[in-house]
Amino acid sequence: MKEFAAIWDRSVGVVISASISIGIVLGEYAAAVRPLSYLVRPILASLLLALLIGIGSNVFGRASGLVAAGATLWVYVPRSGIALAVTGVLAVVIVYRIFIGRVAELRVPLLVAGGTFLVVGLVQLVFLPSDSTHDLGPVAVGPPTFIVLLDGYPRMDTLEELGIDVSDFIAELRLRGFDSYPNATSEYTNTFKTLTSFMNGGPLPSGTFETPESSDEAMQNWALPPGFAYIAPPFGWLTIPGQPTLNPGGVTAFDELLLNRSIFARVSGEYLMEGFRAQLNRALDTLAETEENQVFAHILAPHIPYLYQGGNPAPPPTCWPACGLFDLRVIENVGPALGGFIDWLNPRLLSVIDAILAKHPDAEIVLFSDHGGRFDLDTDEWYRTFLAARTPTRPQLFADSPHPRSILPLLGLLPEHG
Repeated sequence: MKEFAAIWDRSVGVVISASISIGIVLGEYAAAVRPLSYLVRPILASLLLALLIGIGSNVFGRASGLVAAGATLWVYVPRSGIALAVTGVLAVVIVYRIFIGRVAELRVPLLVAGGTFLVVGLVQLVFLPSDSTHDLGPVAVGPPTFIVLLDGYPRMDTLEELGIDVSDFIAELRLRGFDSYPNATSEYTNTFKTLTSFMNGGPLPSGTFETPESSDEAMQNWALPPGFAYIAPPFGWLTIPGQPTLNPGGVTAFDELLLNRSIFARVSGEYLMEGFRAQLNRALDTLAETEENQVFAHILAPHIPYLYQGGNPAPPPTCWPACGLFDLRVIENVGPALGGFIDWLNPRLLSVIDAILAKHPDAEIVLFSDHGGRFDLDTDEWYRTFLAARTPTRPQLFADSPHPRSILPLLGLLPEHG
């Protein structure tokens, strides 16, 4: 019995730290719809940190619970007013109690508080929308079809205004049977609405998504045409729920959110940039190598952060961690920065297209973007999108409607709206 009590005494800090840290992770996770797999890495990291914090707190004896709680808040949310206040109060209490030779036994209340925090996070998790898996269904009738969303790829006239020349890229696409659509636009300036319209095949009613609940409800109705495989972006709130992906795992925007708010923010920028570079390359390689005949790939490029400068990896934006990697404030020196990323991206896209055509000479391939670059207050630019498509038996298929919502209906994969 004494041995058990001794083990428990040494474990209290670990349990308190784990309860608080996992509660924080679950609370952030529940703030937006994300794939359940996004929790694996943060929870494993939380358990490891809780072990280190808990063991380290044991040197403070009966004050170990206080130290573990304060240290956990300091690690996870050091810039939070609550964390700073709680840590300050705990420090004062510990110093005072040690000074007068009396250390209050607060481990049980802290265990109760930490457990409550964890349970609240778990309850939020239980009531999140279901992530049930969609049935891919039968293979779609028609030629092999590859639809590639290039997130944030500006229209050609925008790029010209920025001094970025993509004429060689367009010429290479035309050699491969593509038509370009220089007047392409989206009705929306954010990815969520564009994706919803794309999968619905029509415009959205006015006032759509005025509340988080309505957005979550709409997202649960997202689905690709039967038979389509999916390459997902590292954004949970832009991932089609329940849709099996060809590229599971890897660093996500949820990891970026947690690290940006943590004590590790200043040293994690390069780790995240390298992780997103690995994600991007894996998505492109998967698109080139897949044996699937019907694929929708959401490629997070050339969206910010700009991961490459020509052939070289780009550093984190100078505003990190005061800004997030996906914050519009990271757009600095737009022409050279975006141009360098596009200089890397375009040859990679051509090599992917060549790999697809080597397997499927009759393939229909659509490259499109969801919104413009969103660089400044010229909101007209935000609606200008990139669109180039290879539809060999139906040239200029999108000439009369060069918009994301028209892609699936005109390809014959959704009914056309009147």
